[in-house]
Amino acid sequence: MIFRTFNSSFRGAVQSWRAEIHSGDLESIYDPSRTALYDLLSRDGGPVLRLRFIICFNIIFRKIVDEDVLEQSFYFCSDAARLLAISQIMPCIDRAFTKIQNTVDTFIHNGSGWILHEVQYLDVHEGNFREIAGGCLNAALPSNLKNKHALLSLHCSGSVPGGGVLNFACSTAFQLALCLDLPCAALVHSH
Repeated sequence: MIFRTFNSSFRGAVQSWRAEIHSGDLESIYDPSRTALYDLLSRDGGPVLRLRFIICFNIIFRKIVDEDVLEQSFYFCSDAARLLAISQIMPCIDRAFTKIQNTVDTFIHNGSGWILHEVQYLDVHEGNFREIAGGCLNAALPSNLKNKHALLSLHCSGSVPGGGVLNFACSTAFQLALCLDLPCAALVHSH
């Protein structure tokens, strides 16, 4: 199974990949799809931090109505999953397949005669996201937070161990961020 990029937006931060399948059922493509998805999402062992993805299948259904055969394609998607480590890839893929399989089964059961004819293709929509960085070490704030007076950052890498409770960083005239070092704050509040 080969994935090809068919859409990219936001300067490459969001990409869509497609693999042509043409299979008669979902169960037979589970293992090959699972392996191909792992290869796609793992980036050949590279970092997968800050990756969010959705898996979708385009499935063609048929239905007989008054001696005519109707054919309609439907798009079934998983829930969005967030990957923070390579070890999370397979469990996320398994949950995505289970969600899609349950949705397809429910559709067939409640679909008034629709029968699965062909799984046409598999799409993967992925996006990289950045955690909002505070003003620690003069890190730039996101544009939608530039005019805010203060931003609380629980993970301040600019804090000096054993240093003061509050560290202020002002990277531009419009940006002021408040970084709070939690261990020091716990000591101050315990007195």
